[in-house]
Amino acid sequence: PIMKRVMTTSARVTSTYTTLRDSSSVSTGENLSQKIAGQMILAPLTKGGNLPFRRLCADFGMQVSMSEMVYSRYLLRGEPIERARLRRAPNEQVFGVQIATNEIEEGSKAIALAAESGADFVDLNC
Repeated sequence: PIMKRVMTTSARVTSTYTTLRDSSSVSTGENLSQKIAGQMILAPLTKGGNLPFRRLCADFGMQVSMSEMVYSRYLLRGEPIERARLRRAPNEQVFGVQIATNEIEEGSKAIALAAESGADFVDLNC
């Protein structure tokens, strides 16, 4: 199944994700681990995890979702497709953005854009 209920989170999840909208500004994944424990999570999808699909999944009980992979270089160039991948549906409770980069500065700027777009956390792929 595409959606899987996660009862506990692994150390890898805690160290991989960074929360963006938290009372203490940017923090490690500790708060995220607590937030998503026991939630219905939509697995990150390379293709097919677009906004209409995620909206439908949320209607059927998904509580945590992730965008399709966003390539930081193309996002920073203003590519409309990459910008669209940052969009969050109104019914997405917890929303993360996957960002691919091999440049620290590009990744930092892309994370800032994801946060401005309403992402709760980022999955940074280097």
